[in-house]
Amino acid sequence: MVDWRRAKSGHSNLRRAGAAQRIPPSATDGMSPALRLYQVLRAQHVAVLVAAITNLVATEAQGTSGPAPNYENISIPPPVYAQAVDGAGPEARFSNPQGLAFDAKGNLYVADTGDHIIRKVTPSGQVTTIAGSSGQRGTVDGAGSNARFSLPNAIAVDKQGNLYVADSFNETIRKISPDGKVTTIAGMAGQPGITDGIGVNAKFDFPRGLAIDLNGTLFVTAENAIRKITPDGVVSTLAGNSAHYRPGTKEEADQVGSRDGLGVQARFDSPAGITIDKDGNLYVADEGNDMIRKVTPDGNVSTIAGAPPNLALRREGSVDGRGLDARFFVPDSVAIDSSRNLYVADRNSHTIRKIAPSGEITTIAGAAGQPGSEDGVGASARFVLPSGLAIDANDNIFVSDSADCTIRKISKDGVVTTFAGKSWYLTEHNLRPQ
Repeated sequence: MVDWRRAKSGHSNLRRAGAAQRIPPSATDGMSPALRLYQVLRAQHVAVLVAAITNLVATEAQGTSGPAPNYENISIPPPVYAQAVDGAGPEARFSNPQGLAFDAKGNLYVADTGDHIIRKVTPSGQVTTIAGSSGQRGTVDGAGSNARFSLPNAIAVDKQGNLYVADSFNETIRKISPDGKVTTIAGMAGQPGITDGIGVNAKFDFPRGLAIDLNGTLFVTAENAIRKITPDGVVSTLAGNSAHYRPGTKEEADQVGSRDGLGVQARFDSPAGITIDKDGNLYVADEGNDMIRKVTPDGNVSTIAGAPPNLALRREGSVDGRGLDARFFVPDSVAIDSSRNLYVADRNSHTIRKIAPSGEITTIAGAAGQPGSEDGVGASARFVLPSGLAIDANDNIFVSDSADCTIRKISKDGVVTTFAGKSWYLTEHNLRPQ
């Protein structure tokens, strides 16, 4: 099966799988083959990655050595995900939906990553497009459909109803006001970096997760750090280290890891989803480490669940248990309910996990290693690479089932239903509509 960790996380995870020793980084740009391929395909639909990454993984499995292939000239079939369609419930269509967030009125907002747009789903399941134009990538500020995004990956909503978007491939943070106007509040399009600063003078490198506190302060996962954006636009690094490095060097070993600690002394490996509790504590899906981390308001980082692959008896997997005894397989997002239960979209296990306040981890929906698109109760339900999570005012869990191109709902009694979109089932060599 395609290793989606490599497709999303780039060179650090290739290194962990041992691929970097077999296919060395490009001598010209310092990127691993997968990361270089990812950059080459930036202008194309996200579904195109399926065939290309499949070919790359097959090459790695054969232990091929030598210079990185010239991906600019490879032949890739056209994307097969449906273009965006607005409509009620199953009439709507999504393309690799990722981040989710609720507003105070119970409307759900979706970062429809493959379509480069932001969608709104009402409590009744009516889907509309509020910003961007389907299939049209770019970095244009403007109103509604005149704006452009490039693979938006995460979304957050403040108490005034403003939306914030991690516009991943533009390396920026965007704002959508209640009247639909899109502006860029931090970062500069096409200029990845790690610079703290004010507004567009700051730089991000592939921002992936967003959370917002009651004061309007944003928290962003980008590169291997947690960044902070105050309401007046000041960007700083709260925890971790985003310094650039060449793959396979001592600098990489120093700056990527799983070390707990205060502020920049802590280390992450491709942090993805992020959420915040009532006390201002952040919880991070540390994807490359297969761990869930906690970051206090003063930047103290600790590990609450999982263990990095190089320290675990199993390299990665789906094991329930308490705290560090549990195992995850590319945890992609996190969300917290009113009882302080933390939920995890365990992407490559195709499951939704729960971390109770006691530290006990259980699987509440889906079956590890069994992708599918079935509705049902608990372990009888199936997901395909679930990504985004959001919890409504009644503690129902909503899941962006990314490769299934649907939005799923898990009720408080564990019943999984398809809330919006029509299922696409991802198999190893094929994408086919159901």
